[in-house]
Amino acid sequence: MSFRTQARVLAILALVVCVTMAFDNAFAENRSDRRRQIAPRYDELKQIAGSRAAVPVIVKFTVDTADGRSAAVRREAGRLRLRAAMARHDIRSFAEFRRSGLSAFFVGSDQLDKLIDSGFVETVWESRLRKAHMSQSNSLTNAQVARNHGLNGSGATIVVLDTGIDADHPTFGDRVVWEACFSTNWSRYRATNLCPAGGNANATQYFQSGPGAAALTKCTDVDCFHGTHVSSIAAGSDSSNTGIAPEASIIAIQVFSRFSSDRYCGANQSPCILSFDHDQLSALEYVADLASTHNIASVNMSLGGDRFFSACDSESGFTAIIDVLEALDIVVAASSGNNGYTDSMGHPACLSKVFSVGSVVDTDDTVSSFSNSASFLDMLAPGQPITAAFPGGGSATVSGTSMASPHVAGAVAVLKAADASLTHSGFRSILTMTGDSVLDSRNGMTFPRLNLGLLTQVAAGGLRGDANDDGKVDGIDLLMMQRHLIGAITLDTAAFLRCDLYPAGSPDGALTVSDLLALQALVRSL
Repeated sequence: MSFRTQARVLAILALVVCVTMAFDNAFAENRSDRRRQIAPRYDELKQIAGSRAAVPVIVKFTVDTADGRSAAVRREAGRLRLRAAMARHDIRSFAEFRRSGLSAFFVGSDQLDKLIDSGFVETVWESRLRKAHMSQSNSLTNAQVARNHGLNGSGATIVVLDTGIDADHPTFGDRVVWEACFSTNWSRYRATNLCPAGGNANATQYFQSGPGAAALTKCTDVDCFHGTHVSSIAAGSDSSNTGIAPEASIIAIQVFSRFSSDRYCGANQSPCILSFDHDQLSALEYVADLASTHNIASVNMSLGGDRFFSACDSESGFTAIIDVLEALDIVVAASSGNNGYTDSMGHPACLSKVFSVGSVVDTDDTVSSFSNSASFLDMLAPGQPITAAFPGGGSATVSGTSMASPHVAGAVAVLKAADASLTHSGFRSILTMTGDSVLDSRNGMTFPRLNLGLLTQVAAGGLRGDANDDGKVDGIDLLMMQRHLIGAITLDTAAFLRCDLYPAGSPDGALTVSDLLALQALVRSL
């Protein structure tokens, strides 16, 4: 071969190598871009998997388009397809969310890529850790108005996803009707489960249900008072610290695990309790299952984490199950968080169909300095300082948006007990419509603050001031009010509530001459 021929061959080989390298680089680039589309936090997940040897992820698997089979059948086919593909790489799910079309896996760095590249995955999220939202009332919300007229949540059920419960606390009587636990062992995170009957197997989510399943048995060196405190704000019943819906039933679900590493707890804070997203998801799916046997009004989630500047539906694996609960007319209330943000809040409060709740000071109705606030916050409620039940039979005073959220969960139970026909949108509308406007001076935004008195009045139905419920407000109603005040007649509960017009916009549960004068002014204005 001549020198000139050799040069030509070498040039062609060099060109082929360059083209191949360019193609490989482009392919790798395209593959990385696709991975980031499927896993929006792909780079972060890779970093975590590398530094901690593995990361827990929640996966939305692909589901065939409508083809005559039911959605449930198509979801199951998608789940089994992904499961079979991953089994070939010794990657196995540890939790399944059949209503949501999701699975959960513990994966290393290489396994993460295999999972994403399988062709059977639509979205991947990290199963992140969440904290209970405590920073370290009733008079403000006019709760006494509801109690005076027997609107106390009787017959409705509130589900509390939290740190478990002291079901024997006197404030609950026999109203803790069911308990459950979803809690995880994961040695990479130094996490152990808090289910009373939970075992020691690693990389395992434990589930327990029935009486005692949310008991504080394993909370020997971590403080699990939070769930008891929150539950009693929503539905406690004792002479000194009565909850919003004191006759509602309670389902307590433990969703926290014990962590023994400062890496997750914070410097010098271990051991501590934190909650995996996948345990919360399992609990929410379980709530949907329980809806057929319990009259569930609301779910309270006084926990969260991360920071979102707008609704986070597209960035969360919770969206599908929240939609399911909405269809069941179950309201999920969540605390906005205690970071003091004025333009953002945490997850799950950031979800558009979750009722996000910030905190006000119970004594002066100002927004708490720690309370997260944003344009998409739904409501405020008392969260500082709040005295409620403490494990062992006593009480404690605590502040936080954790304490605000159960006020709303309890209010929904009051509404559902009063009117079983109310829908999810109806609950939301009444809650916000009847709230007192409170200005957050930090960002200039105004939000409704829960007013159970006015909410109760709306729940009574009919026109305000219409004592005889004939569809109009006139002199006859004035006469009936006068006769009630002198003891000649007694207005029934609904009529009483409709005529409780003073103070304006904030019924106080009593009928006086001031209410009569307000009714007189209303009649004259019509």
